[in-house]
Amino acid sequence: MGKGFASAAVVGVTLLGAACAAPRKHDTVRALVVVTGTTAGVYHPLGEALARIYSARIPGIQVSAQTSTGSAFNVEAVQKGRADVAFTQGDVAYSAFRQGSSGDPRPHSDLRAIAVLYTNVAQIVVRRDSPVRNVRELRGRRVGVGPPGSNSEQTSRTVMDALGFKPGDLHAESLGFDEAANRIVAGQLDASFMMLSYPVPAIRAANEAAGIRLLTVDRTVVDRIRERYPFFRPTVIPRESYAGQDGDVTTLGVDNLLVCHADLDEELVHELTRLLIESVPDLVKAHVAARGIDPEQAPTAPIPLHAGAARFYRERELSR
Repeated sequence: MGKGFASAAVVGVTLLGAACAAPRKHDTVRALVVVTGTTAGVYHPLGEALARIYSARIPGIQVSAQTSTGSAFNVEAVQKGRADVAFTQGDVAYSAFRQGSSGDPRPHSDLRAIAVLYTNVAQIVVRRDSPVRNVRELRGRRVGVGPPGSNSEQTSRTVMDALGFKPGDLHAESLGFDEAANRIVAGQLDASFMMLSYPVPAIRAANEAAGIRLLTVDRTVVDRIRERYPFFRPTVIPRESYAGQDGDVTTLGVDNLLVCHADLDEELVHELTRLLIESVPDLVKAHVAARGIDPEQAPTAPIPLHAGAARFYRERELSR
């Protein structure tokens, strides 16, 4: 798993390095990169929509959205100045800011938050005819944990730690969501862990092909996780979120963030924040998950806000 992440990270960083250098205050022409995620997830369509909005409405900048392996890669790219803005999961940003990441075990002190976005939900998928009924029964099973460096991979570790799983108790496979869904349908994978906003297209496709079930993460496990990571919270996937899902599924969720490099110009980040909040209706057209962006919750990030974002939220409060 570590080797796979390292390879993906090297490729991704090379592409980002070729795309741009992180702009700083004295640049007169700015080319900004927003790193998103895989094309099968939510980050990418939202990132592409946001890049179009920023490019069209902020004079003097051109913003491009770049795919990546996900949250862990994204925070490293911002910290190292190879990307300017990134989507990431709250727990990944918090851990990276305080103690670094697997690819760079030093505090990512240059990370700053722009806004809290929508909630990612742990969706642990098995075939409907699977004998596995509970997450505790995944011990010894073949489980897809998401792409290397993704928020799914990191959160799967958090859940398994809370269950008392030791290294090797799980036959973890670092797979993209579409591939994992296809392997579940083919009987080549017992389960897949997908930390995404529901409904997930890959899960819908697997459900149509073979029928799926979602495993519950019970409240005792969520509470254990919250003792260490209080920004996780109990979450419910409502019945009929997927065809044939005849009851609510209890699980856990965590907020996503839009983050940036601390060196980005304050006025620029003020505009990035303002346009994000004002453009939610347009972002919903790109992906329904954007409905979860709440302007009242946007400043409540687990890492420090960028000065430009903090000023926008103060001004917004004063103008009400």
